[in-house]
Amino acid sequence: MANAPERTRTSDLRFRKPLFYPTELRAPIVFFVGRNPDVTRFRLEAVPKIGRMMKSATAETVANQTVLLKEYRMIDTHSTKKRPRKPSPEFPLFAHNNGQWCRKIAGKLHSFGTWADPSAALERHGLEYPYLKAGVPVPDSFDGVTVKGCIDKFLTAKEDDSDAGQITRRWFDDLHDVCKVLVANIDKNRPVESLGPDDFAKLRLAIVRKHSPAIARNFISRIKSVFKYAKDTRQIQREVDFGLAFKPPSKAQVRKHRASKPKKLWEPAQVRAMLKKANAPMKAMILLGLNAGLNNSDLANIPIAAVNFETGWLDYPRHKTWVSRRVKLWPSTLQAIRGYLAERPKPQSDSLSSLIFVTRWLNQWNTEAIVHEFDKLLLNCDIDQGSFIWFRKTVQTIGERTGDLVAVKAIMGHVDESISDAYREGIEDSRIVKVTDCLWEWLNTKAPKTPKAATGKRGAK
Repeated sequence: MANAPERTRTSDLRFRKPLFYPTELRAPIVFFVGRNPDVTRFRLEAVPKIGRMMKSATAETVANQTVLLKEYRMIDTHSTKKRPRKPSPEFPLFAHNNGQWCRKIAGKLHSFGTWADPSAALERHGLEYPYLKAGVPVPDSFDGVTVKGCIDKFLTAKEDDSDAGQITRRWFDDLHDVCKVLVANIDKNRPVESLGPDDFAKLRLAIVRKHSPAIARNFISRIKSVFKYAKDTRQIQREVDFGLAFKPPSKAQVRKHRASKPKKLWEPAQVRAMLKKANAPMKAMILLGLNAGLNNSDLANIPIAAVNFETGWLDYPRHKTWVSRRVKLWPSTLQAIRGYLAERPKPQSDSLSSLIFVTRWLNQWNTEAIVHEFDKLLLNCDIDQGSFIWFRKTVQTIGERTGDLVAVKAIMGHVDESISDAYREGIEDSRIVKVTDCLWEWLNTKAPKTPKAATGKRGAK
């Protein structure tokens, strides 16, 4: 019959597992009364490492256990109380039957607050989640400065230095990229003083897997400077323990990686092909890069006043190090600059009018825009690999053929901290001209044609 009372077999009346005494429990036992008055069910809920356990017994059996249950509340299984919905779709917690907002982290269920106060549960989740995810103990206090707070103060100070002209904008952008890598691998809500060697070991592994040894060296040293700034400004009381693993790759690893890669050097035929298909601004940039060793940042900020069109000399300090440079420009370089200035759109502001290179939208060029336009030129010339920085490498390599390393270093704008530089009062113009003439001869040197094999008369042996 459909409405016949439920019958329980004797074999179903036994407990699957022995009862846990109240002194061994960390959560209350919830007592359930089923529809069948002959069968009573109860379960242990939210007990760590026990989970949910359903047990069946007759009323007489349960009566024998009242000494264990008398101190705990009893509810009906068919209670009308329902679990609340999430306050928003992005809410990371869910309403558990135990009356708590919970979330499973690293395979374990954690509670963060009651249903009645989801805001407090969310706040507690934000504080404890980084520790639970990392598998480290949750501290008793969260008063220390977080990684995010440390990075914000560091970048604010460096941006002020950039606005004041103490560091270049490119250097600030590099520091910003380093901080992005830091927060991508370490939770930004972690207090700085809770970081340890294990955290930085994982960070180093993520860096060396994605970047070359040379770039990894820069990243690791700059990340350390972020926390050093926090210590110097007394945001933290003690120095961060990076551990022994968080060290940059050795110089031998850098040389090994560099030896495994092809040479980053242009061939004369490739440069001539680029000059043939480049537009007016890119042609002038390429010639300045090969003639004077200018990089992207130098080209984006070079003023017209730096070029003396009468004498043909360029007096322009390197934008990265502000080391003074004086370079003799080729006639073709001066011609390319004049041709571009004749057709260049006239900017409205005086600051842009003083620059050589201005975009078609009357804005200042930046390093990313130069890289983008140069990559399009390489694609148009069917050149598989290369970047604009290769021109500086070419200047250094070809210029050393003259044997005058001091003159090459002066053109490149490298910092010379030797005692000789402290006593050197300038370099003769003839030495600079010798290097630029060597570069010009290299550019116009054509590869010798391969002679054809001589063929004898028909029938000859």
